[in-house]
Amino acid sequence: MKTIRVLLIDDEEIFRMGLRLGLRQFDDISLAWEADDGPTGLAIVADQKPDVAIVDLGLPGMDGVEVAEQIREISPETRIMRISGYFDDGLLARGVRLGIDGIIMKSDSPMQFACFIRRVNDGLFSCST
Repeated sequence: MKTIRVLLIDDEEIFRMGLRLGLRQFDDISLAWEADDGPTGLAIVADQKPDVAIVDLGLPGMDGVEVAEQIREISPETRIMRISGYFDDGLLARGVRLGIDGIIMKSDSPMQFACFIRRVNDGLFSCST
């Protein structure tokens, strides 16, 4: 079984820590990299080409949609999951138009994150709303 290599780009340290701990129970998923802003995350994408990038909508300096656009250019094979603390139909539509592969809420459980990571990695769009 191939391990899914995941990059998490989120400026909230407590959320990154919680997701890191929550995903440890799944042998097929490795939260291999973390970044607290878009430019750092994009540098990791350029260097490492993760299987899945989980990108927060509200990042300092550049929003998650802009980061997702650049990930598509740098590493087209990297699947992108957008995370947010709130749901917005307009942002969902914009994300879908940009080819984001999945959308999940920060309040979802580690089990839901693992399920979505697997689905998105397999090329299946997933939305938790």
